[in-house]
Formats: sequence, C-alpha cells, structure tokens
Amino acid sequence: MNTVVQHHLDAGWAYSLWTEDELEELVPTMPYARLYRNPHQYVLPGRERQFQADLARYWILARYGGVYVDADIEFHRSLDDLPAPSAQPPVGMPYGDWRPDPTPTWMAWEKQGEFIGNSVIGNRPARGNAMEMIVDSVERNVLKLRQRDGLTSASRLTGPRFLTRLFGTPAPGLIHMYDQELFYPYAWDDVAKGKVPPQPGPRTIATHHWNNQRAINSAWRPPYPPDAGNIPVFML
Repeated sequence: MNTVVQHHLDAGWAYSLWTEDELEELVPTMPYARLYRNPHQYVLPGRERQFQADLARYWILARYGGVYVDADIEFHRSLDDLPAPSAQPPVGMPYGDWRPDPTPTWMAWEKQGEFIGNSVIGNRPARGNAMEMIVDSVERNVLKLRQRDGLTSASRLTGPRFLTRLFGTPAPGLIHMYDQELFYPYAWDDVAKGKVPPQPGPRTIATHHWNNQRAINSAWRPPYPPDAGNIPVFML
C-alpha cells in the first residue's frame, strides 16, 4: 500500500489497515455475521477470503464511512483529483426535490456500463443510502443463490455481479458512477491476453491489478503479497 501513503497522507487523509484481529472484533456487529463466519457454506472453494472481504467492506463503509480500496490497487495520483460528482438531479427526480450531496456513495465501472466494480468505493453514512441498501440485501442474495445454485462465485454472491443486479445499468442516482478508465484500465483477463496498456492513461487515478496478476511491463509491478487483494484498507 505504498502508493496509498505516497499520494494521500501528506494531503490530510487518514489511513487505516484492517487486520484479522480488528475484523474479528467487528464481525459480531455485522447483521450477516453467520455468513462471514461460514464462507465455505456459500462460496466456491478458494474464494472464501474474497467473500469475507466483500462483506467486511460493505459493513465498515455503512457504519463508519470513508473510502475503501483493495490492497492490490496502485495509485498514480490522489483521490483528490477525482472529478466532482454531477451537479444534476438523478434521472426522473424533480429538480425541486433534489439536494446536492457533496459526499455521495460512489463506485466505478469495472466494465463500462456493464459491471459495477467494488475494489474502490466511497461512502458517507446516511440512512437509506446505497450502502445501507447493500447491507440490507446481501444476505438475502447469498441465501437465495445458495438454495437455488449451491456453491457459487463470490462475484455473484457479494461482488460486482451482485451490485450490478441490485442497482442495474446504468446505476441510479443513489450512486455516482465513475468511468472504468479511472480505476480499472485493464480487465482481469487482459493479462493472459496480452492486452494490458503499457502505462496508465491520463485520466487514470489508480489501477486495480486483479489480485496481483501482474503485467509483463515493469511499470505495472506493484510490490504486494499474493493475497493482498483480500485485505480491507480504508481511508477517511
């Protein structure tokens, strides 16, 4: 997480790395604690930590707020450089009923217009906001899929496919969606296909390296441990 420190601490951000011990103290407060405690009952083998990390990030964001980033994110510049959310009401909402929120829930497209990513999420705690909707919906989704399909992927249970089904495409006004190129300049399977760009684009804030799947180009080699993508990191 060297690039998180490099681009944010001097700019007044606070940084918190949630260790296993801290998460253990948090779990009893989760409304879906039984899912976190028993991931093997719901998710495919080898994806247990991904499943647990999803559950942890949603609860911490709903309860405390801040910005969540996966530990295999490489920052190229500060989140302060993010474009401001649109100063327009959501589609379908009368302008007179709308009040601009300077710190809405925000995410980015993992695949533009198709899948909502959950490797970088910002949220301000507020009753009825998007993060509360996620916390209220995730257990129902997990139990429904478990009964219907048996063990399945973390993406369908708690990850991008779950979020995309919940909020749709395009996402509604509850979430401010940033373009894919800001955080996901290449897809998870582009490494094997040799389609990784040689360097970040001019608009890219940070690059998600897909659980340490490294590109051949030396510019894309963040020094993270193999399971770094499963460690929740928060900045406030």
